[in-house]
Amino acid sequence: MKRMKSVDILKGALKKFGRNGRNWIQGSYARQRKNGDGVGVHEASARCFCAVGAMQSVIGPLPAVGLKKARWALAKAIGGQLNDSEGSVLRFNDRTTTTFKDVRRAFRKAIRILEAA
Repeated sequence: MKRMKSVDILKGALKKFGRNGRNWIQGSYARQRKNGDGVGVHEASARCFCAVGAMQSVIGPLPAVGLKKARWALAKAIGGQLNDSEGSVLRFNDRTTTTFKDVRRAFRKAIRILEAA
């Protein structure tokens, strides 16, 4: 099992979105381009990601220690259900009212939560 710090998973995922969120998407874990077809998060052609897809892309195809805690911190940052952190993050990411600024703010808050622990 791959070892990655939860905070590094969140920081890496945030970078995947690009500076202005040009690679952040809704409705799919990963796509080749913003409005393109969905692809697997580990495929070489994946360029755009949702919040969960970006974290999965960072850790690679093997299970990673730290992913569960990273999702938990992100769920906490958005006020989601901590016992369903992946579902909470997916629902937050895909809400029609969610913007990239909201996602960036949530990731930054989650990073602060983990760094303060």
